[in-house]
Amino acid sequence: MGMMLQRHDLVYLSGDGWQQLAMRASEADLPVIRRWQGADWPVIVRRHEASQREEGSLAPDHKISLGLALPPDPIDGSKRRMALSIGAQHVARRQRPLSLLDAAPSAPERWREALALLDAAAKERGFCLQVFGSLAMQRLTGMQYLTPRSDIDILFRPDSSEQLQAGLDLLADLSNRLPLDGEVIFPGEQAVSWKEVAAGIAATGVNGTRVLSKCLNRVSLQPLSSLLLNLDGG
Repeated sequence: MGMMLQRHDLVYLSGDGWQQLAMRASEADLPVIRRWQGADWPVIVRRHEASQREEGSLAPDHKISLGLALPPDPIDGSKRRMALSIGAQHVARRQRPLSLLDAAPSAPERWREALALLDAAAKERGFCLQVFGSLAMQRLTGMQYLTPRSDIDILFRPDSSEQLQAGLDLLADLSNRLPLDGEVIFPGEQAVSWKEVAAGIAATGVNGTRVLSKCLNRVSLQPLSSLLLNLDGG
C-alpha cells in the first residue's frame, strides 16, 4: 500500500527496517542506530535523492530518504547528521510534524509564555502551527538539542492569502520575543522560508519576485506571485 510522505514527517521504522540500517551502518553509526531503535524514536523524511523516482505515493519497494540528527556536541557544538534510505515497506507508522502546543513543554522557560501566546493567537486566526528541528527533536527524544543560538523552526500552512498575511504578521510580531524561523507550506507542498515570503510581499513588484521553494522531489526558484495565486485556487 502506498503512502503520501512530506518533508519533516516523522517516520517510525519496523524492526526489520532498523536491522537493514544496522547492516549498512558504519562502526561509528551503529550505536546511534541501536539507540534510536531501542527508544523507538522517529527519523525524519527529507528530500528525495536525485536517483529516486519523482512521485509522492511510494510503492512498498521504493526507497525513501530519511535523516537522523544528533544533539549538538556539548564541547564544540558540532552537529552530526546521518543521511539514511530505506524501503517504504519498513515504515511501521508515520506522523505529521509536532504541533507547537505539543512541543512547547520542552522549550526553555524563557520562551514558554511567548510560545503560548503565539499558539493561541494562531488558533484565533484559524490555523495551527507545527514545529521541526531542534525543539521538535528535544521534545521527541528528551535529549538536549536546543542551545542559546537555536532557532524555533515553525511550519505554517495557510488556506488563503488573507490567512497567510495574518500568519506572517503574527510571526513578525513575535520575532522580537522568540528566535522564529521556518517555512510556509504552499499548495503542492512547496515550502518557502516565511521570512523570504514576508520580504517578497513587502517589496514592490511582487510579480518579479522569485523565492526558493523546497518540496519532496526538488528545490527550485518559483515566482512568488504564482504561489500566492495557487493559494487562492487560481
